[in-house]
Amino acid sequence: MRKLKKVRDLWQDIMEVQEIRDVFTGQPVKKKKYDIDHFIPWSFVMNDELWNLMPMDASLNSSKSNRLPKWNPFFQNFAQNQYLMYQIIYDDMGIYLGRTRIISKR
Repeated sequence: MRKLKKVRDLWQDIMEVQEIRDVFTGQPVKKKKYDIDHFIPWSFVMNDELWNLMPMDASLNSSKSNRLPKWNPFFQNFAQNQYLMYQIIYDDMGIYLGRTRIISKR
């Protein structure tokens, strides 16, 4: 099993300061009820790169299977989440370097 704890911790910290929307539903991700999953299924890219790992509703994770997502309905949320994640990492480098907590709460 691939270990995604650091990625989950990163997204958890991000959700402390910024609302994140589920890529597939557009609804806010609930802090205690989400999984980290691949936007493009692991079976297609076979890696756990940060750009492809997203928080999503835990109930949807098991139902989405290994199919490629349709691009148009989901890309906007995917891109927005990625932008927010990298913006926060850039603004608060400590969140990603060494996995320290965010110091400056927004």
